Amino acid sequence: MVRSSTSHNNLPISPPYRCLLPYITERRGWESRICYSGSVTFPSVQGIADIDFGNRREEDTGLMGRRNLGYNSNLLGFEGEGKMSKLKLVCALLSLVFCVGVVSNLTVLPPIMADEERVDLNAKYPIMPGPADISFSFDVEIRYVGGTQPRTFELSADGPLGWTVSIQQSYQAVAISAVRLDPTKTYPETIKVVATAPYWQLPEPGDYVITLKAASGEIKGSVDLTARVTARYDFSVKTEDERLNVKATAGEESHLTIIVTNTGTAPLHQITFRSIKPVAIAGEAWSVTFEPDKIEDLNPSDEREVEVTIKPPPKTIAGDYMVTLEFSSDPSTSIQPPKLEIRVQVGTSTKWGWVGIGVVVAVVVGLLFSFKQTGRR
Repeated sequence: MVRSSTSHNNLPISPPYRCLLPYITERRGWESRICYSGSVTFPSVQGIADIDFGNRREEDTGLMGRRNLGYNSNLLGFEGEGKMSKLKLVCALLSLVFCVGVVSNLTVLPPIMADEERVDLNAKYPIMPGPADISFSFDVEIRYVGGTQPRTFELSADGPLGWTVSIQQSYQAVAISAVRLDPTKTYPETIKVVATAPYWQLPEPGDYVITLKAASGEIKGSVDLTARVTARYDFSVKTEDERLNVKATAGEESHLTIIVTNTGTAPLHQITFRSIKPVAIAGEAWSVTFEPDKIEDLNPSDEREVEVTIKPPPKTIAGDYMVTLEFSSDPSTSIQPPKLEIRVQVGTSTKWGWVGIGVVVAVVVGLLFSFKQTGRR
């Protein structure tokens, strides 16, 4: 839109002016521009041109300089010889350029082809971590695509040496060896793969791969599942006869045998022992010793015997006392380390018993001798 509120040659010019694309003429030397002041100027016009402003016509005789035309009319265009030929040519060229640009930006889509006949196996969680003494369970989606009729696929699974691997239904622990798949279904079938390490030889920490395969004729597929075995450190302690009490004599040694077993899934490099004893009596402390004083290495499922010697002080009063045996390992156990609380029943020494018997016998003998002497008198 060209708007102006000025006037030229005392002629009012009122907006708005609707400007149309001027026609292209055969005349040479034309220079034209539309001024935003509301006037059309023709600097250095040569020749004769017809200018159409509505119903009014004006001739320009080619005078040098510039002539301002200010008419309150709609500017419709310019006319001249061959007024439409170049316009059509320009429009055709512009249309061609536009079409080429649009076509060049179009994405050429590949032809739609039917899916290749195949079986796809996918595990949402292909890596499962855990200690070696648990079962590793994987849910696997299986889908048959590209076919037209249902097919039966044989299932098989390969695991590490010694491992037990089973293929089961997803909703219950029932073993399966094949599955029938319909290619027209929009959702996959789900099966479960369960892998268990040998209990008699637990594997060391690391990754162990289980491969699930499905095959029906030439159509085959597979997926790798990983059982990531992590170390679990643990051990147990018990007495040889599984009793937690022992009899002892004040001032004398009493012996107790305990058994230490590695119940974890990785070797324990060192197991040490300590004891919590009753308070000292008359400045004399209880004595608790271990033989051996530590265990250097203990593999999973292995066990070792340890001899515990308990000696109450000589002046210990007869009664029940509590001795606590505590254990620690390197690496540290995954749970609270075990401990044993042993009840020690302390009795008096047998020599004092013989002394007491001797005293009683001496007293009896002395009384008999006294009665005999008295009877003679």
